[in-house]
Amino acid sequence: MRAVHVNKVKSIRVLGSGKELQFAKRITLLDQVRKELMKFNDPVGDLVITVPESVIEPHATVIAVDFESLP
Repeated sequence: MRAVHVNKVKSIRVLGSGKELQFAKRITLLDQVRKELMKFNDPVGDLVITVPESVIEPHATVIAVDFESLP
């Protein structure tokens, strides 16, 4: 999944079964440096979602991405 606020993602799951999916966050090197030096903690990046074959539906697998609520 591309161009999301990766630190706001709480969980990712398959909508039909509710199975939690593992994911990794990818942000640019610039955002990593900004996070360390300037306490910038809201980077936009990509999520790499691992979907096991056992949860793939025959026609369409719907994935729900749950985000933190706004303050």
